[in-house]
Amino acid sequence: MTDFSMYSMTIFMLCLLVLFAPTFLSLRNSLIAHKARGNPTRLYLSSKTTDKLEIRFTENSDIPRVAEFLANSMYQDDIPFGQKRKLVELERLDLMKTYGEKLGKRKFPAYLLVAEIDQDIVGSVGLDCQLMNTNANKFRKIPSKGWDIQDLKPTEKIILVLANLSIRVDKRKKGYGKTLIKESEAIAKELLFEEMYLLVDSENIPAQKLYEKNGYKLMFRDEDATCVASGPLSLKTQECVNFCYRKSLVSSKSGGDSGGIFGGLFSMFGNK
Repeated sequence: MTDFSMYSMTIFMLCLLVLFAPTFLSLRNSLIAHKARGNPTRLYLSSKTTDKLEIRFTENSDIPRVAEFLANSMYQDDIPFGQKRKLVELERLDLMKTYGEKLGKRKFPAYLLVAEIDQDIVGSVGLDCQLMNTNANKFRKIPSKGWDIQDLKPTEKIILVLANLSIRVDKRKKGYGKTLIKESEAIAKELLFEEMYLLVDSENIPAQKLYEKNGYKLMFRDEDATCVASGPLSLKTQECVNFCYRKSLVSSKSGGDSGGIFGGLFSMFGNK
């Protein structure tokens, strides 16, 4: 085969990839969702406790409880009752927008998992696809309407982001955080991603140590982040610094770190 024929074949295969990749990922997403419905709970027995930890995919009806859990777990300082209620509502809206089930099929996967002991939530973690600007080191949400893979900018790639990892205070240091991370990584591999990303507050040292212990490496600092905090009269949005961590889910024996079918193959279009 001539060099021109090889080149033409390569261009043809890349066009097919761009054309059918959203359909392929949607199919993978549907298969995982089907498996979640058919076998929604996985049981873990920790060597550090006699508790029976159950991890499952959430449904829309779970989101108010998860919002309450996250507000209590992540914001432990005493704040006025009205501000706490507002915080829970903000969490609920964000969780529903990011992970809530929608009519029709999602083009890109998003999952929220909870860890429960006797049906009480003791942990949570979320996964969703986002766009990463590889030049500016910035993440952004994939637009919910009117956006498709053909709209991917030359400097962007689709990545899988781990977020909302939290363990109830009285259940920490029992290995549950690590268990949720491993469960998330297993889902990422099923979706054929080969790397995982996350953002963590620069002041959250325990979380940073947990991620580093589990193989995540610091990539960059986001100096333009914002966070919600309690003010004298109401909640306020203030500036903060986030650290971006990344982990390769591919062993060195498997031939490198391409970033998966989206983080890798599509990076041919996103990193020119």
